[in-house]
Parts: sequence; C-alpha cells; structure tokens
Amino acid sequence: MQSAFQIFSSIISILSNSILLLLICYKSPKKLGSYKYLMMFFTIHSMFFSLMEVTTRVHVLSYGTCFLVFMNRQGSIFPYEIDMMFLCIICGCCGVTMYISAIHFIFRYWAIERKGRLRYFKGYRLIFWLMIPILIGFIWGISVYLGLSVDETTVAYMRSSMKMGYGYEMEDLVLVGAFYYSPNKIVFYRNLAGMLVVALIMTSSAIIIIYCGVRIFRKIRKLHKKGSARVTKRLQTQLYKALVVQTILPVSLVFFPLALFFFLPLLHIDIGMYSQIANFTVAIYPTLEPLPLLIIIDDYRNGFCRFLHIETIIVKKPRVRLSQIQPEIPTISGTTN
Repeated sequence: MQSAFQIFSSIISILSNSILLLLICYKSPKKLGSYKYLMMFFTIHSMFFSLMEVTTRVHVLSYGTCFLVFMNRQGSIFPYEIDMMFLCIICGCCGVTMYISAIHFIFRYWAIERKGRLRYFKGYRLIFWLMIPILIGFIWGISVYLGLSVDETTVAYMRSSMKMGYGYEMEDLVLVGAFYYSPNKIVFYRNLAGMLVVALIMTSSAIIIIYCGVRIFRKIRKLHKKGSARVTKRLQTQLYKALVVQTILPVSLVFFPLALFFFLPLLHIDIGMYSQIANFTVAIYPTLEPLPLLIIIDDYRNGFCRFLHIETIIVKKPRVRLSQIQPEIPTISGTTN
C-alpha cells in the first residue's frame, strides 16, 4: 500500500510541477527578474525529489535508540553501490529543500528592504545562490554515507523489529541510520557525528527562515502604517503569504516528522511503527508544493484555469498579479523596474 501511494504521489507531483514550470516560463512577466529563476529551481527540485521517491520507495523504521532509512533491493536492476547512492541522494534532497526555502526568504527580505542588495542575485552571482542548496545536499548525503552507514551491530539490533514491522530480511535491504548507544550504554560516536552535521544543517536553515520571516512581517506592517500604495501593500502581503505556505509544507510534512524520527531515539523514546507516518508525509509533500503558487498568484492561477478550459473564480479583492511586482524586483540586467 505504501509503495503504491508513493508511486501515485510521485506521478501527480511530476505532472503538477511540470505544469507550474511551464507557467513560470511562459506566464511570468519579462521583468520579473531573478525571482523567476529561483521559483523554477524550486519546482525542478520538487520534480527531482518525486523522481527519487518513486525510484527508491524509501521507508523508515525506529526502535529503541536506533532509526533506519532503507529501501528494498528485491527486484532492483542496479548493483548495491548504485542503490546506496540513490538512498544517499534522496536523503540529501531534504537539505536541498530546506536551503532553497531559506534562500527564497533572503531574496524576499532584500526585495522588501529595498537597499539595493538584490544586485547580489544578478548574473553569475545567481549561480552561486543556486549552488548553495546543491552543496548542502551533497554535504548531507556524504554525512549519511560516511556517518550513518550501518554495521553488524546495528543490523543485529534491528533485525527482529524489521521482520515484525515490514516482513523484510536485513540482507535484502540498503540501509542507513543511527544507532546512538547500545542497551549496555556503549556510545557510537560515528553515528552521533553524522547526525550532528544533519542537525546543524536543519538548525541553520531554520534560523535564516525565522529571522528573515520576522523581518519581512515587520516591513509589511510598516508599509501599512506608512500608508503605502494599496498595490504595494497587497503585493508584499500576497508574496509573503505564498512564501510562508511554501515553507510550512516542507517543515510540517518533511522536517518536523523527520526531526522527531531522527532525535527521539537519542532520548530512548520508542515510536516504533508510528515512524511510518513520515513515509506518507514525505511522499505527499512534492504533490502539494506547487499549490501555493497555482492558487495565490493570479498569472499562474489564470493560466492554469485556461489550461483546464475553466473560468477563473472572481473574488471581491483580486489577488496580486506577478506583473505588479515590477517596482519591487530588479531585472536580471540590474535596472529597477
């Protein structure tokens, strides 16, 4: 059932994100600037995440002071080393997702701050920003491979739980995970070091998001108090709401469940088969990711409705069109619209 759900969610995700990518490419105003490419990067990553999800059909299991992330190799056409690489890549995708969200918040904060710092997203500098999440994902994946690869002690400790929970034999699986300490209090420092890297990545990205999010909220409130143009106030509020929703989705569906799954075993809190909830939330996340832009932003919502040959729902207070952001976001060439 879980594998069927993962396949179904991945197919829907790839289709919906493909539509959103086309809308970003062809329905965004020409003067949108670098933000268009950040949105495209986020969308492409969601599609890649879904592709890796359907390829690995990854599972999780927690027991005692240990957790495992694994994929079943039965029927796999790839050698063990390739399957292990796929498993590490999908783990690294979590770090990529978190840091893409963080960079989006940095961009929106600098845009509403209007101190000219958006020039750092121009030209070749944009490539630097796009490389940061990829580098973070690489560090996450390498940390998983070097710090969280399992040994015979972990296999022996989890064998009965795996058989009871999934009916799998350990020899049929590709496994990574952390065994923090044994029942006789032997600490496994290599696993702790690997999880320390993961924790630092999650914490640093969360700090960036919270800091920029609070500053953006305060700036929007000042726009209202200063009596700024209605379009400007509505614009910044709408973009902020879309960004907040796009951040809540990975936090609530990916990082919060995984954080509990990662760190509760450190406290010897056994969640057992409840850890499977993370399987479903991670699988459904890429399917929901394109919805904020498709629903909130007029240009994309109207384009999507025309694609479906239906009329756009008319509301009393129309949502902001992306074409209205021209005074706020500089173009790629560096001029202010």
